[in-house]
Amino acid sequence: AVVTTTGDIVMANAAMARLLGCPAGELTGRQMTSFVIDGDRAAVVEGLAEVAAGGDGFRLDLRLTQLDGRTVWVDLGVASVSATAGRVTDLVVQCSDLTDRKHLERTLADQATRDPLTGLLNREGMARRLRDRGTRAADGQVLAVVFADVDGLKPLNDAFGHAAGDDLLREVARRLRAGTREDDIVARVGGDEFVVVTSLPDKGPDPAAAVVDRLRQQLRGPVAVGREITNLSVSLGASVLTEGDAATAVARADQAMYADKQRRRGSDLC
Repeated sequence: AVVTTTGDIVMANAAMARLLGCPAGELTGRQMTSFVIDGDRAAVVEGLAEVAAGGDGFRLDLRLTQLDGRTVWVDLGVASVSATAGRVTDLVVQCSDLTDRKHLERTLADQATRDPLTGLLNREGMARRLRDRGTRAADGQVLAVVFADVDGLKPLNDAFGHAAGDDLLREVARRLRAGTREDDIVARVGGDEFVVVTSLPDKGPDPAAAVVDRLRQQLRGPVAVGREITNLSVSLGASVLTEGDAATAVARADQAMYADKQRRRGSDLC
């Protein structure tokens, strides 16, 4: 497409029209930046102004919104196309559709951070989420880390096969998701080990105890594994996450979980 220095479309070919989901004849006079999603528009406006002032062209990967509302990823390049007495009068805009490539990149990135058996985050995915959201709790809240370890997974695998053990792990994942909020972090970090990071009110001497009690109730009860029914038993431990020290909080929760496992081995608790 050819656009003015202010971004008005002067001419667009059939390929650009298809990319924008608009007949080529109807593009003339439209603002090119009106097709750019809000989050990417400022960078395009700034780039157009720089090229119009005589600067070098630029390229960006960004998202365009078609007339029907669908979003497409494009590689957008802009350069000056003509000048009179050193003054830029028009710009040329070239776009290549990157939608399929971006979808593939997103799929591969998701696979790298997801546990294929349960669909939960894996250890790397949990670390990335913690980096993205930060470890600072809202006022009056604390971030709690809960470490959960499924009891008796190996004997179950030995007795009924690994498919039964997989059924059990998927059920643990389902119950953990059901017992947490959408913005909580729920991850499978080992064969029979899970971690939950959640915020809760900063009340009492041990605020994390409340989330342990809630998840223990959520996990309790029989579960079907293959053709067998077994009681689900999970050891739990928790700690409060101090800002910037997630690894230590996970280690403390792991220690608390191990103490819970030792205590429950001599009792009838589930």
